Order: sequence, then C-alpha cells, then structure tokens
Amino acid sequence: MTEIYERIKSREEAEKLILKSEGEFFSDLSDAIETVFEGEVPKIIALSGPTCSGKTTTAGMLTERIGRSGHQAVVMSIDDFFRNQDSINVVKGESPDYDSVNAIDLGYLGKVISRLDAGKEALIPKYSFPVASRTGYREYYPDENDIYVYEGIQAVYPEVVSLFASPHKSIFICVNEGVSYRGVTLTAHEIRLLRRLVRDYRFRNATAEFTLHL
Repeated sequence: MTEIYERIKSREEAEKLILKSEGEFFSDLSDAIETVFEGEVPKIIALSGPTCSGKTTTAGMLTERIGRSGHQAVVMSIDDFFRNQDSINVVKGESPDYDSVNAIDLGYLGKVISRLDAGKEALIPKYSFPVASRTGYREYYPDENDIYVYEGIQAVYPEVVSLFASPHKSIFICVNEGVSYRGVTLTAHEIRLLRRLVRDYRFRNATAEFTLHL
C-alpha cells in the first residue's frame, strides 16, 4: 500500500504529485521494456493485463521504443477480434463475458496472424462496443521490419499464444498496490474500477450502472 504523506492543498500540488508518480511508473516500465529487447528482437510481443491496468499507455511506449530499434510497431488490439455479441454464448439472464477466450473469434485472429507472418496483406477488423459488433475492416500491408504488439486481456491466454507463428515475448501489466491518503484507502482493484467507469463512459457509451452490471 502506497501512503501519500504530502498535504495536497491546491491543484498545483496535486499535479506535482501526479507527475512524480507518473515519472516513477514510466521509469519502471522503460526498464521492463528494455528486458524484452535483450538478445534477439522478437517479431511478436504479447501485451496483457486485467481491465484498465495501463495496456494502452504501455503500447504507446512500446511503439516509441520499437521505433528506436529501427523497426515499426504495429499494435493489434485483441478487442477488435471480439465476436458480435449476438454470436457469443451467453447464459440466460447474464451478460457476455468479454474476458473469456470464447468471446474472441480465434479462427479469424489466427488467419490474420498467419497472413502477416507470411508477409501477406490482411484485413484487420474494427469492433465497436457501443453497437457490440464488428463494424468494418482496414487493409494492412506488412513490412519486413514490422513488430506486432498483440494487446488485450486475452493476449497471453494459451489459445491465443498457440496462434503465434513466430517467437514472441510477453509483457504483463497490472496495478500493483493501493493508495492511502488521509485515512481514505483505494485498493488496486478499486483504482482499476474507477478507471474503467470513466473509460467506458467516455469512450464506450456505457453508463456506470452498465459497467458495474458487467
């Protein structure tokens, strides 16, 4: 548990603490990324972690680091390979389990991975959470210097890893501990839940009630 002892009396003090915390996070993350690039540069990186743990931020840092190695990072969101909600087997009265590997179109994901590994163009799907279905595709033409970052909760599930045709390395990220300030404590789980509530409302057209229901 991280104890915050500074008395935060103004917006400026709060921003200073945030910048300090983010600096420590980016330093630790940079060290972790460097270990991934020790030895042979991987063709595939699996980036995983529970919901709202910082995967998108990490993917951005990976993109920058991969660029400095003379390669191009191509981030593939596992979320875009979700099945349409009406094709997910849902127990009556329950919501779809998007953390389950059964929510992923493994057949199509495998096809895309195989084509890219063979240097062939692929149609990358786009999934929309507000309409709970696939809304289109984009063409991608691979380059020999591409490094593919498969990002998502399921990126290290055995069923997904078995689809990787090339050697890969993995990064797992998560909120590691809670925070306590002046008698108020937020656990690591609660921090991720707060992030999730804000993200779903701003970017997935979901109310707090719906997120908590999921």
